[in-house]
Amino acid sequence: MKISRSNFFIHLVSLLLICLFIYSAIAKLADFEKFVSQIKQSMLIRPFAINIAIGIPILEIGIVALLFFDSTRIWGLYLSYSLMILFTCYIITITQFSEVVPCSCGGVLENMSWSAHMYFNLAFVLLSCSAICIHRAKNKKESLLQ
Repeated sequence: MKISRSNFFIHLVSLLLICLFIYSAIAKLADFEKFVSQIKQSMLIRPFAINIAIGIPILEIGIVALLFFDSTRIWGLYLSYSLMILFTCYIITITQFSEVVPCSCGGVLENMSWSAHMYFNLAFVLLSCSAICIHRAKNKKESLLQ
């Protein structure tokens, strides 16, 4: 079975996002107390620390489930794009306006510098956006052919 370049790209981006979000969720849940503690260090989100600590891994796992299936992949891509934008905005905000700059990413990601983390996130924002655009163009073309 031959796979088109556009489908290959969409599947590749989806696989990368699945790996990122599974890894991230597991790292956060594996040391949940540390994750909560790091979130509480941020004055911006301290009042919501427990809800965020529970919600982010659940959201990441939910996105993985959506990315896994063809019928829901576009929703997973949109949510991935949105979440990566949100994380990137958080990084910008926390590094510009906070005296304490905690990293609550977990695992290898917490060892990145803030600028490396920003570029890493922006790369996933661009990949997600590209996959969404290709997916939409592919679907538009297919609907015109029917």
